Amino acid sequence: MSNQPQLSRRRFLWLTGAGTAAISAVSLVPSLRAAETEDALAIAQDAYIWGLPIVCIRWYFEWAHQNNVPLNRFTGNPNLSVPSDKAVGPCMNLLYGFAWLDLTAEPLVLHVPETSDRYYSVQLMDEYSNDFAYVGRRATGTKEGKYLIVGPAWKGEVPPGLTKIESLTNRVFVLTRTLVKGDDDLPGAQAVQREYALAPLSQYPRSSSNDLYFLQTIPIPDFSTLGIQFFDQLSAALATLPVQPQDVEPLRRFAQIGIRPGAHPSQAPDPTLRSALLEAVPAANERIIRADVAADVNGWSVNYHVTNFIKDPLLKASANLYGPGTHVAQEALYFIANLHALTTVKDGAMARALTQQTAMAFLALGLDPAKAVIFRQSDVPEVLELYWVLGTVVPQGNLERAHSYKDKTSRGVQPDFGLFAYPVLMAADILLYAADGVPVGKDQVQHLEFTRDWATKFNLAYVPGYDPADPSGLKNGRPGILRIPEALVEAESAVVPGTDGEKMSKSYANTIDLFAEDAEVKRRIMSIKTDSTPVEAPKPLDSPLYALLRLVLPPVQFTEVDRAWREGGRGYGDFKKTLLAGFHDAFDGARTRYRQLEAEPAEVERILLDGAARARALAAPVISSVRRAVGL
Repeated sequence: MSNQPQLSRRRFLWLTGAGTAAISAVSLVPSLRAAETEDALAIAQDAYIWGLPIVCIRWYFEWAHQNNVPLNRFTGNPNLSVPSDKAVGPCMNLLYGFAWLDLTAEPLVLHVPETSDRYYSVQLMDEYSNDFAYVGRRATGTKEGKYLIVGPAWKGEVPPGLTKIESLTNRVFVLTRTLVKGDDDLPGAQAVQREYALAPLSQYPRSSSNDLYFLQTIPIPDFSTLGIQFFDQLSAALATLPVQPQDVEPLRRFAQIGIRPGAHPSQAPDPTLRSALLEAVPAANERIIRADVAADVNGWSVNYHVTNFIKDPLLKASANLYGPGTHVAQEALYFIANLHALTTVKDGAMARALTQQTAMAFLALGLDPAKAVIFRQSDVPEVLELYWVLGTVVPQGNLERAHSYKDKTSRGVQPDFGLFAYPVLMAADILLYAADGVPVGKDQVQHLEFTRDWATKFNLAYVPGYDPADPSGLKNGRPGILRIPEALVEAESAVVPGTDGEKMSKSYANTIDLFAEDAEVKRRIMSIKTDSTPVEAPKPLDSPLYALLRLVLPPVQFTEVDRAWREGGRGYGDFKKTLLAGFHDAFDGARTRYRQLEAEPAEVERILLDGAARARALAAPVISSVRRAVGL
């Protein structure tokens, strides 16, 4: 995607056809007095953050219309980016495609071809910018498939042979990715890209033409340049979108300052309110930029928390700074590190129980095994094979300098081989699946750096002509066998504090068990370490209680708590009660699901074995290349 010139307010109004209406419409916006219970500037900032993903999708549809991009047809660029391009896709080894769908008249049939184990993905986003469906190698496999994409009002019968995909909205933005394995592979990737097809249901089983409408890339607008007109566009979008239960309260707040379906907040008669709306745009945009944790990882923006962004408007807005189409859960692997656990757990029955409990926790907290891959580390024997092979290029000095090793020995732990070689197994976990990025805490960044160094050493040893400056081989055609991963760290909240202020860890006995009995949860929360600051005084921001409140409470509620924390007048006991209530609000649904899973051990086992089979399929080409390279 490219960084195009900034979008002007006039240009956006022209694109959306809203210019005349905005000038002539009668204002229905209340005066600032209607928002006396809460600061209008604060509400407007939250509205900008909440609404940016919606305005983003709306803008792309209008951009497509004004540029004569056809609806209900795949478009894209059948060529890889080259250095002379002024607009490129985020990944140099992927062919990108797009489609703008309108399901108002009837559903559409999506056809994807057999890709012979080639990585591809077809990602569908509704008008809220929510990724609601995902078809691709890591979710549905690489066999030929046909899917029926239906809008919210459709009530018909699904023909045999089609898998139904339901959209919350009638307009859907689609992003496709197709892997190119090297220069010689480009024709094969292009052939796959041409076979993505869309056709109206009324034409089924006939497919649409396979010709690809050429579209080099799509622009990335800067919505902050819209100023106060942004809120007009958000109000216009609200007039056509269904209201979701979780949005009722935010929309009630926004209505206090005139942001409601079909309104024109930019024409508010109260100059104080108009001023607040104007000020909110740059202020909110700055908050979004600060929340974007993509602090320059080799020039790219990354945010490993985006899979939570439906619950966090700020993170969701930060993802849309770079356009729609963030990678989703289906692109991730989740494993239970039961081999690593053997360095500390020396009881077989306990190890099995802890493994089961961890799996149930993942599933109870919302990990969907139909989409994501979850498995036990020990069920993928290839990881131990790579562990040994990789260890043959690992310098002893690296392991002696490892933070985890030094920390444990400084605490009096007697080192053994498992503790000493722990980082090598961690590296094998990552490299076996050709991971692009790995979410880690600050304390694990060193291990990721070791992983990168060891992968580079292996590639230099076994790939003739390998250039560490060109790890993907885009220039010389000699890619490494082991992919060089990135560490994805959110600087502001990479470490969760425990009840004593140290890093939360079972090793330190300072955790709050999400699935403990109610009385134990209360005991742990009420025991959180605090100082002797008086009730009436402002509280210190480095308190573990403050950090846990920020972590657990929804953004709107935390804003109120933060104000009280800084102003004083509430005691620590009161804040702990707020945290306890927030804990139950956030986790009681998961706690109920956990109890259900406890009664279904066979189902948990089935899920883990299925995940292991999928993980081994992803590992197979990597370990095969490693074996061939080293002569096994």
